[in-house]
Amino acid sequence: MVTMRRYLIPGAAYFVTTNIRDNRFPYFEARHAEALASLIYRYRKQGDYDLLGFVIMPDHLHLMVVPQNEITISSIMNRIKTAEAKRLISCGLKPPIWWRRFYDRVMRDKDMLLAVLNYMQENPVRKEMVKEASEYPFSSANLKWETDLPRYLD
Repeated sequence: MVTMRRYLIPGAAYFVTTNIRDNRFPYFEARHAEALASLIYRYRKQGDYDLLGFVIMPDHLHLMVVPQNEITISSIMNRIKTAEAKRLISCGLKPPIWWRRFYDRVMRDKDMLLAVLNYMQENPVRKEMVKEASEYPFSSANLKWETDLPRYLD
């Protein structure tokens, strides 16, 4: 299998999806979803990326970020997945936690960014977990979460 190289495009927004292995659903438990959200915000505060949106589903994570300070999307995902795997293992989950690969797409323009962000945030609605995206507690569609999106829409 050919391994595709990932390239850093300065200032680009990346939509990323990564999945938990072996049909496990740790994020059905609010404590685990809260911990992952805290981790996402810790790396944002550290300056690794600007956060445009996220959704923590029971078995996968969607992120939309703009890497900062020449940090690559691969490095961002490695940091998040490694730290979260260590935490979940300490809570009793058997390793490995995440599938090794993740999927990413660069947003080409504002229209694409908004369409993909909407798709991402509607995921809990499509899965019939909530009636409105803003009701889902572990999504940037819920107004309790601050993002950097307004700066990118001006």
